[in-house]
Amino acid sequence: MTVDISLMTAKDGSKVPVINNFPVHSTYQPIEEGNRLANTIINANHGTDLPLIVFGLGFGFHIRPLLNHFKRIIVIESLSELIRVAIESKAIEDILPHISIIEKLEDIPYLPEYHSLALRSEYRWQEGFFQEAQKRLSLKKSSYQIKPDELRVLVNFPIYGGSFTTAEYVSQAFKELGCVVETMDNSLADKMLDYILKLETNQNAFAKRLTDMMSDLLWDKYLKFKPHIVFCLAQAPIEPQVINAIRKAGSVVAFWFVEDFRRFPYWQDVIDYVDCFFHIQRGEFEYILDKAQINKAMYLPMASSANFMELAKNDNTDSEFYKADISFMGAAFTNRVNFFSQLHGFNLKLWGTGWYDFDIFKDKCPLQEARISIAQSVKIYQNSKININLHSAMADNVFNQYGDFVNPRTFEILAAHGFQLVDDSPVIREFFTPDEDLVVFNSIEEAVDKIKFYLNNDALRKKIAENGYRKVMQYYTYKDRMNTALNYITKEFPNVCAQVEEEQGKVEKIIKSLNDKTFTNIIKQIPPALRNSSQLVLDTFIQDEKNTTYKTIFKLLGTFLEGE
Repeated sequence: MTVDISLMTAKDGSKVPVINNFPVHSTYQPIEEGNRLANTIINANHGTDLPLIVFGLGFGFHIRPLLNHFKRIIVIESLSELIRVAIESKAIEDILPHISIIEKLEDIPYLPEYHSLALRSEYRWQEGFFQEAQKRLSLKKSSYQIKPDELRVLVNFPIYGGSFTTAEYVSQAFKELGCVVETMDNSLADKMLDYILKLETNQNAFAKRLTDMMSDLLWDKYLKFKPHIVFCLAQAPIEPQVINAIRKAGSVVAFWFVEDFRRFPYWQDVIDYVDCFFHIQRGEFEYILDKAQINKAMYLPMASSANFMELAKNDNTDSEFYKADISFMGAAFTNRVNFFSQLHGFNLKLWGTGWYDFDIFKDKCPLQEARISIAQSVKIYQNSKININLHSAMADNVFNQYGDFVNPRTFEILAAHGFQLVDDSPVIREFFTPDEDLVVFNSIEEAVDKIKFYLNNDALRKKIAENGYRKVMQYYTYKDRMNTALNYITKEFPNVCAQVEEEQGKVEKIIKSLNDKTFTNIIKQIPPALRNSSQLVLDTFIQDEKNTTYKTIFKLLGTFLEGE
């Protein structure tokens, strides 16, 4: 959220900060108003030994009267611009040496007991920050190192689209890391949504009801699984009320926006109610997020599945069908149509939707308008001498003028051992070295020249493809990305560490107290993330055919727990 700080003079001559046209203090008697607010806690006869937490700095009118009553005053304030203006205008010069100002969540101390006072006029700008700060005040700092197999992760899928495939890769990556994973498969709503979008009236109302229903199903799954993390993919149907309920229950809600922010502006709504927001774009988007002081955002680029080549086994079509000198796999955006209409005299094949609509491309579309499966895409990349990768652009220009993100195709072509010719950008060069891992072009003329050159240099072409493959496998798999996401979440949200530590501590305490070899061995059969489930422990004992000593006891205990 962007904030604009200005100053105005109140009736009593005091300077008052104004945030986005809203005065933080009274425009008449801010000193008197501050005294009244301070007196609400002074008159409550609180002891002065405990620290006082003040949510909102303002210009300190509510803090000044408290200096003689509390030994330690900590001010929670995330608006760094407000702090700067308050200091530069010398509005808090007299109180600054006597207070501590905390701007970042990671600096919030553990305070099991404290008094608090809130400047409500600042809540509209940083309510989420204040709520998270309040949580962290009660969380004891821990050196506990979470292991991935102690985490439960619920992946919330989109209804359809490219990010549905990404969600599958994400789920698999979490499993490869050792997490216990459940998925909310929203594809069951695909046909319903398709039907709604064909209606002539009430589309929005029906779509809203469908989203509500899918959110309710997510909540139902959440209650049964009790995940530590709910990981949502772009276009996943989620309602703010359900997400807020999940967060209040103690879980972290993460959202991976694998979209172009210019084309899909719904990110502005999502970012307000999730805990952390992962995105794939550099440059302008990072500037917008930084200017809005959104400290929950993190750059997390696309990747490839480490097992991408194995997926080709799911397609039985003979490889000859996919062979071509040049291929492109993707939708026929206008900039791509402009590009390929200028490639002449090559053995070219186009795969994906939209190409068959153009007469000049009809003989180059082996599958006409059919959607391309993942298995087919692997075979396309493997059997094409040169895979063109041209990023989509919103304008008619051939090249994306921003070039601030890397599409998944960039990683997947290389993961399939394919040779890639891609439109150049600074972001591409963050990941790959041109002419070593892949080849770049900056104009149609350059693309044509390089196509001719590499078609005549098989050995060099294969060497570059092999280099690209090794680099993706080493650094840019979804397992790597999800490991980065987990590290970020466990560092930024100590409540996850606290919850996992408590769960694992209880299990260890029970094991130690019982000191029973059979019990210990059976517990170890259960994944660490699920050992806190008493029902699962009971079921495991009952299902263990070798365990005759405890079986009857646990059956009776299970009946007791069910209330029969």
